[in-house]
Amino acid sequence: MKIARLLALASVGLFSLSSCGHHTHYEVEEYYIYLPWGDTTAPYNILQLSDLHLSSLTDNEKEYKFIKETVDQAKKEFNNQIDLIVITGDLFTFASKQVARETFAFFDSLKIPWAPTWGNHDEQAYYSIDWLTGYLNDLNKKRGTGGSYCVFRDLQNDDMYGNANYVINLTDATQLDEHVKAQLFIFDSNRYNYGEYFGYDYIHSDQVDWYERIAMKGRIEKTTDYIPSLAFFHIPFPEFEEAYQFAQNGEQQGCKFITDESDVLRNRHDSPTSTGDPKLNTHLFNKMRQYNTRGVFVGHNHTSNYCVDIPATAKFTDSPSGTNDIRLCFGYKGTDSVYYDPSMLGGQVISARLDGGTIETKITSILHQFPSKESL
Repeated sequence: MKIARLLALASVGLFSLSSCGHHTHYEVEEYYIYLPWGDTTAPYNILQLSDLHLSSLTDNEKEYKFIKETVDQAKKEFNNQIDLIVITGDLFTFASKQVARETFAFFDSLKIPWAPTWGNHDEQAYYSIDWLTGYLNDLNKKRGTGGSYCVFRDLQNDDMYGNANYVINLTDATQLDEHVKAQLFIFDSNRYNYGEYFGYDYIHSDQVDWYERIAMKGRIEKTTDYIPSLAFFHIPFPEFEEAYQFAQNGEQQGCKFITDESDVLRNRHDSPTSTGDPKLNTHLFNKMRQYNTRGVFVGHNHTSNYCVDIPATAKFTDSPSGTNDIRLCFGYKGTDSVYYDPSMLGGQVISARLDGGTIETKITSILHQFPSKESL
């Protein structure tokens, strides 16, 4: 069980709570980052990596080599066209500032835009979360001048929970909002909850409100439907577990596992009883089913890989129905650190294509064997 590992780590005493004492309210535009989708008739290919767990104790040069092999394999599979790398949390566990700097330099060396968010372990380190996000904010400022490929934004004194909430607007022309064709929501799913319960934290209500504000703004400016979007974060919300049970029970409610473009059946489950979900539900899933978010991609569970397609008509415990179909999908662990399944290491490419007013995704697993280490 993951909770046993958490209790062991907690005894080290390196936990610190995410700051929630921010007080400045920002307009939604302050959270925007614009990236080009040069040819919107072609797919936009996103390589998702997750749960790297790099530290001051791991052989990071070996891990970087393995990640580079994943990237190279993805580039080969997609004719050298990987548009963005998204890292869905737990980049670090017990890392120093130097390890963080080296890791960010490694990702810059790949010469592909890369966008991180945080997991529950990233704050267990020899730095503060404010230092980490400030460093990435500085890298993002260098992106336009060729000094970095980092895509990141944290408004460090805002009035919203978390340390990595931002939106990537994919445009076919300029930075004008009317050219936005799709949005990628990057959420910080936070660390641990010490209030209502002890366990994994969750995406808080003010973050859900932020998502709704941005979705509504897109509709007002387009005056038609909501801008189609995908979402990326670390800790899955509770509906991931219910979706798994529906699909496992013979496509109950119309929910079904997918087979990806690599002919990988996406139905592996980290635990028979829990996906490591938080115990509180702030109903982000409900909102996403209303506002044209068509895919949610998470990490956190190192040996879950299931991906479930959910029709708008499906009735969940806390969500009776929606207005759009949605896909809930786990990524793969990107290194051999901590625990893992040796047949499930690498990443996945999310190939997004516009289809009228929606966005469709095809998933391709990029898996390969770690050369010299057995599973822990």
